[in-house]
Amino acid sequence: MKTKKEAIAEMIYFPEDILKEIFLRLPGRSLLRFRCVSKSFCTLIDNPSFRSMNHELSYSRNNPSFMFCEAKRNKIYTIDYKSVSSLLPSSTTCEFTTNHMNYPLKFQDCEVVFLSSCNGLVWIHLRKTGGHEKEYYIWNPATEVYKSIPMPREVKSLRRGYGFCYDYRTEDYKLVRVVVDWASKCSDVDVYTVSSNSWKTTQIIPYNIYYQGYCGVLFCGALHWLMRTFGRDSTHVLVCFDIVNKRFEEVALPETPMPYPEEPLEADMLDLGIGVLGGCICLIYRFFGVGVDVWMMQEYGVRKSWTKSFSITHESITSSIYLELMWSFKNYKILWGIDYGFILYDSNNKIFREMVMYSHWTDRLTAARNYMVSSVSL
Repeated sequence: MKTKKEAIAEMIYFPEDILKEIFLRLPGRSLLRFRCVSKSFCTLIDNPSFRSMNHELSYSRNNPSFMFCEAKRNKIYTIDYKSVSSLLPSSTTCEFTTNHMNYPLKFQDCEVVFLSSCNGLVWIHLRKTGGHEKEYYIWNPATEVYKSIPMPREVKSLRRGYGFCYDYRTEDYKLVRVVVDWASKCSDVDVYTVSSNSWKTTQIIPYNIYYQGYCGVLFCGALHWLMRTFGRDSTHVLVCFDIVNKRFEEVALPETPMPYPEEPLEADMLDLGIGVLGGCICLIYRFFGVGVDVWMMQEYGVRKSWTKSFSITHESITSSIYLELMWSFKNYKILWGIDYGFILYDSNNKIFREMVMYSHWTDRLTAARNYMVSSVSL
């Protein structure tokens, strides 16, 4: 016997292609409600092809958020990127409002560390307060559903990198862990597949992760990390992992620029980062206390296409120990994460606005970047 909701859904008939176009224009929370209307609605919304199209449109509309955890207070917050894009052109400092997010009781009384995120799912690492036992979970904050992940093989190395992506060929989500083995001067790549609920060491690469806990940047269907070669003459390497073909490749870097010859620079004053800006992979050269140069690869994979896009000398950015490109808007408005909050910077007009978090936020942990409400089921 049909339910009342199913009967109503059949009375209001739309061809599937039209219904798909309507659903693609709805926000994630509305899709979650429509999944409950009928089995046909649920089947359409849960279809991998539809989910992929919906995620791409959501990103193009600049709808994602930044999610972070304040460990000492066991609280999780989100910041909507779109709500901050209108704060320019004022160049004054403002107190920034965050949205508090509920999380499962299972996560309470635990240290919550965000490792990576993909399509509205978040990979988190839990550790009981005061304990040493660790657990992995994949969590959908929108549906409040979470899945326990078996822990991969135990390793002694503390230098690890992480990534979370979707394999469109197998229609499956995968977690990637890169673990440095200093003794053998290589790194092991462990891949977890959701459908099989198991980990597998897929290959060994001759690089080591640049930072502990480094989250890979997803671009052109591949995860990207800054790494270094082993040895006394170690050099920086931009490495990408094609999750579909399970292949690592190097992406050529520009010749290391030294744009501040008038400043005496020591080796530890130079730091590098990567991000996505204007639809291009970008490289961030940071000279502590001096300046930040942003380079963009105009044609992916072509070394000669690296172009210096702009420089920043604003003290709040150059002197920050923590610096990360969080999100780029239209017309090169960029949201940077810094030690005490965020800076929204307009690279075209050279104007900025500092967004200070509430004064008691002193913990800076790994966070779920570019999170968005999603109906993805586990």
